[in-house]
Amino acid sequence: MMVPRCKPPGETSAARHEARYYREGGWKALRLDIRKNGKLETELYNLAEDPGETRNRAAEHPDIVARLEGLMREARTPSEPFPFPELDAE
Repeated sequence: MMVPRCKPPGETSAARHEARYYREGGWKALRLDIRKNGKLETELYNLAEDPGETRNRAAEHPDIVARLEGLMREARTPSEPFPFPELDAE
């Protein structure tokens, strides 16, 4: 399930970082500081067990990471008002 904010679904911005996330069931895939470092590394959190998002479980569940990354790509629609070349190039 996508959780929209003021920008397109799953994308947020703040003075300190830009992030993209996707939630499905108890899992949340998260990419932080995309514009700052250009990396598209995905973090994965089990919100049922870790609601404070303190333990990145991506290395333990690469299958879930791959599925949620695919869903993030499908959910992204490039647009002029919300340009995000780092993601649109994926």
